[in-house]
Amino acid sequence: MNYIYIGIAILIFASYFAYSFFQNQNREWEFIEVVDAAKELKTNKFAIFIDVREDDELFETGRVPGAVHIPLGKLSKEKAHLDSIINKDSKIIVYCRSGRRSQKGANIISGFGFENVYSMNGGIMKWIASKKKVEPK
Repeated sequence: MNYIYIGIAILIFASYFAYSFFQNQNREWEFIEVVDAAKELKTNKFAIFIDVREDDELFETGRVPGAVHIPLGKLSKEKAHLDSIINKDSKIIVYCRSGRRSQKGANIISGFGFENVYSMNGGIMKWIASKKKVEPK
């Protein structure tokens, strides 16, 4: 009887692993570390940061200098706005508080057909912990 439970556990684990692997293979965006995102902010005039946090979160921590704020819940309706502010050569860096919502935001933006889309690992919390500059809302 124990072999059945072990077999079921192995099957569940293998299924989860395969699902996670193939889900990440199909994404059309990449992760970017804070240190690399900060370099883009300084050196790439086409880099654009998109903050997908909610309004009240901006007042708590500030934002990356020059970032465009579009809450994740509204992002799917903002393609026209993004078309008007994103250059075809832009590197699009999406961030949130800790990095989870930015992955969803990167999915939405890359789904619009934009290329060079990145989700910033660790979000604004890692940005601040790395002593990078923030500006108030």
